[in-house]
Amino acid sequence: MQSSDSKAGFLFKLCCAGILPLALLVVFIVTDPFKIIWNYDSYSYSPVVLNRDYVSVEYYLKHQEKYNYNSYIFGNSQTLGFLTTDWMPYLPQNSKPYHFDASAESLYGIVAKLRLIRDLNNPLDHAILFINEDNIYMTEEIGDGHIFIKHPAISAHSSYSFYLSFFKVYFQKFFFFKHLDMLLTGQYKSYMKGFLEPRKVVYTAVHNDLILEDMEQIVSTVPDSFYSAKASVFANRDTLQPDTADNFIGLRQIRMLSEIASILKSKGTKYKIVIAPNYTCRASHPKVIQLLQGIFGNEQVYNFSGKSTWCLDQTNYYDPVHFRPVMGKKMLETMYRP
Repeated sequence: MQSSDSKAGFLFKLCCAGILPLALLVVFIVTDPFKIIWNYDSYSYSPVVLNRDYVSVEYYLKHQEKYNYNSYIFGNSQTLGFLTTDWMPYLPQNSKPYHFDASAESLYGIVAKLRLIRDLNNPLDHAILFINEDNIYMTEEIGDGHIFIKHPAISAHSSYSFYLSFFKVYFQKFFFFKHLDMLLTGQYKSYMKGFLEPRKVVYTAVHNDLILEDMEQIVSTVPDSFYSAKASVFANRDTLQPDTADNFIGLRQIRMLSEIASILKSKGTKYKIVIAPNYTCRASHPKVIQLLQGIFGNEQVYNFSGKSTWCLDQTNYYDPVHFRPVMGKKMLETMYRP
């Protein structure tokens, strides 16, 4: 038979085992590290990497009636090079643009956001859609990780599974300890690398543009030091061989692209399809370009991929994939040139 002391010790351990997760759950809810529980007027300057899809959809749902959005930018993180403020001069005076992007946005995500606008019976007068090999093959809803999971409003999965995915991450690699350390000290430390970041990210009010504030400031003021520090990322141009991206075309892609075209047509949208450039000068597959032109029309597809002036200057990029607004502005000028 167990002694009363051993029983008491067992019950104490059992109690502690139950209290710790409960206490962390309370801390998780109160501190809301991923900003998915409470309402926020601004998502800027978060030390935690946020789910951009959630921010975009949540902000839209809460403000669409107030601002009456009627023009949209869709796509992945490459769209950060297109600012709504740079787009506005090419739009009618009554236009209210919204940046409706997501990190690693999928073809599914673009379709889901268009369906949301349609189902809310909101106007969709103008649109820019970033579509290429980076997202055209992604026809499934499920994203790889909590940063890429879709907002419950455009997902077939339950809200429970959405929030659970974030709570699980809270326990991984002592994330909760790192987050609490950041909250208490206000200092970023090297061991926090991963879920926490030292850079300053701004989510603009009303239009939801994402701006890499500190990074853009450094590039604009001391470009030499910025790019010398990233020399390994921006490989010597002579060693880079431009190639043709893989071809991702199947029945799912054709159906989803056709649905996008159908929604745009039903809403009377004036739209442009963008195949984004990149520093590696990778060219989009000819069959992908032909498919996009066949569904959306030759004049609506703007192919900036491949070896051209759009990829040669590294000062147009934050990294080999993401171009800066200074180049996005030039691309808009090209797209809307009479």
